[in-house]
Amino acid sequence: MIDKEKVRIMTHIAVYEKKHGKNDIMKAQYYQKDYVSLKNFKMQLSVTFALIILFSIEFSSTVMDSLTTTTTYTLIHLGIKYIIVWVLFIVGYTILSTMNYNKEYMESKERIKEYEKLLQDLEKIQLEQ
Repeated sequence: MIDKEKVRIMTHIAVYEKKHGKNDIMKAQYYQKDYVSLKNFKMQLSVTFALIILFSIEFSSTVMDSLTTTTTYTLIHLGIKYIIVWVLFIVGYTILSTMNYNKEYMESKERIKEYEKLLQDLEKIQLEQ
């Protein structure tokens, strides 16, 4: 005889495992602070590389456009401009990504708690039979 409650729980478990399971378990391997720090570091590294590429393009364009009139002042001004932009992007994105990754981590933890509760309920049903 098919137990409807057992089928319902197993369906919820299967949906969770298919939809969120791998990602949530991967996140749960870290402490929240470590997970957020790692994600922020990756984001900061990406922003830095993107700005280095943009700086390189603008620098080479400036040098190639005016080989004779390029001065140290022009290059320093360009460098300062990109340092300011870099700081603003790093601070802004770090604040936003920290809030986002903390929220993401907490949602993941909640889903794992629900998943573990479903597993316990399934185990109780199986022990009763």
